[in-house]
Amino acid sequence: MEKFNVLPDTNVDAVMLANAEWQTMLTAHDDPINTTIGVMLDPATGKPWRPQAIEQSLEMTLGSIEDTHNYGYQGQGGDGQFLAEFGKFAFGAKFYEQLDGQLLGTQAPGGTGALTLAKETLRELVPVSPDGSIPLLLDDGWPNYRAMFSEHFAITELGQTSSAAGHARTMELIEQAAPNTVVLLQVCGYNDDGLDRSEAEWDDVLSALARRELPVILDSAYLGLAEDLEADSYAIRQAVNAGVLSFIATSSSKNMGLYNERVGALYIANAGEVLGTEQQRRLQQATNRAVRRIYSSPPLLGAKAVGSMLASPFFSEQYAGELLQARLRLQDNRYVLGQQLGERFTQILNGHGLFTKLLPNKGFTPAQLQFMKEEGVLALPSSRINLGGVAPRHIERLGETIVQALNRR
Repeated sequence: MEKFNVLPDTNVDAVMLANAEWQTMLTAHDDPINTTIGVMLDPATGKPWRPQAIEQSLEMTLGSIEDTHNYGYQGQGGDGQFLAEFGKFAFGAKFYEQLDGQLLGTQAPGGTGALTLAKETLRELVPVSPDGSIPLLLDDGWPNYRAMFSEHFAITELGQTSSAAGHARTMELIEQAAPNTVVLLQVCGYNDDGLDRSEAEWDDVLSALARRELPVILDSAYLGLAEDLEADSYAIRQAVNAGVLSFIATSSSKNMGLYNERVGALYIANAGEVLGTEQQRRLQQATNRAVRRIYSSPPLLGAKAVGSMLASPFFSEQYAGELLQARLRLQDNRYVLGQQLGERFTQILNGHGLFTKLLPNKGFTPAQLQFMKEEGVLALPSSRINLGGVAPRHIERLGETIVQALNRR
C-alpha cells in the first residue's frame, strides 16, 4: 500500500487561469483590457467598484468595533440587523415585513458561502437515491456550481434556459424529475450569457416546482445590477408566493463592492408550511451545524456596515443612486458593444447585468484568443465577456478587437 494517494492533475477554472495570465499582460501592454473575472470596475480608478455609501459605513462601523472592543465571535446566525436589512433589500421591504419572521436567515461568507450552507443543509434534509446521490437540476452558467455540488449530487445541467426550446426542456426535466430532486436556478444577470427568464417563464417554473414539491436554490448574486431591484428579485417573491421550499443565496460582492469582506446570507422560505414547525426549527439547527463545522462564525465588519447603511435613510438613498449609476454603466457598455458587433449578436442587447456570451455554441478559437491577447485583450475560451469589468473608455476598442478576431479562424 502506498503511503499517500497520487493527487489528480485536475483542470483549473478557466477564470482563475485567465487571472494568472493577467499579471503578465499588465506588464506587456500599456492599457490592457480584462474581460474575464466577474468584477464591477470603478471607471474612475480602474479598481473594483465600491459605493461611497458602503465606504463611509465601513469607516463608521470599524470605529464602533474599535470603540466597543467587539472583537469576539459572532453567533452562528450572524448579525441580526444585517439579516433583516439585507432581507428587505433582497425580497423588497414590504414583502419581507409581510413574512413576519417566517424566514430562516443565516449570515454567510459571501454568495459562495451561502450556496455551501444550502448544499450542506439539503444534504441532511433530502433522501438520497439508491446510488447514494441526490439528483440536482442545475442552471449551468457558473463553472463553480459543478465543482461545489459534484460530490453527493448527481447533476443534470439545464443549459441555456431563456429560449423557447430551453424553457421547454427545463419544464420537461422538472416534470420528469425524481421526487428527491433539488433544483438550482439563477435569479437574474445570468452568468454566463446575461439572458434571463421572463416573468412568465419564472411563473411556469415555480408553479411546476410547487406542484412537484421540489426544493429550489435561488442564486441571487447580482441583485440590482440587471434590470432594477424590483424586477431582479421577482423570482424570489414568486417562489415564496408559490409555496416552494426555497433556499435563497444572496451576496454583497458585486452590488455593494464587498468582495474580500465575504458578506452574504442564506434565507430559507416556506420551511414551516412545507415541513412543519418542528422540522423548520430543526432545519435551522442543521444550518447552524454546517456553520460550525465549516467556518465556525461569520465575519462581522462588512455585515454590520451593510446593515447600518441600509437602515440609514440617508446612506440607503445615496446607495440607491450609486447602484443605479453602476447599472446604467453596464447598460451603456452593452449598448455600445451590441451596436459595434451588429445584428449577429442580438443577445448582447437582449441581456441584462454583467455578462454576455458572444459564441455560445463554440467559443473563441485558440488563434482568436491569441490575437486578442496580442492586442491587449484577455478573454475566456467560452467567449463570455464581463461588461462590468470593461471601462467605458475601453468598450469601443474591445469591440474593434473582437471584430478583427472573429475574422480569424
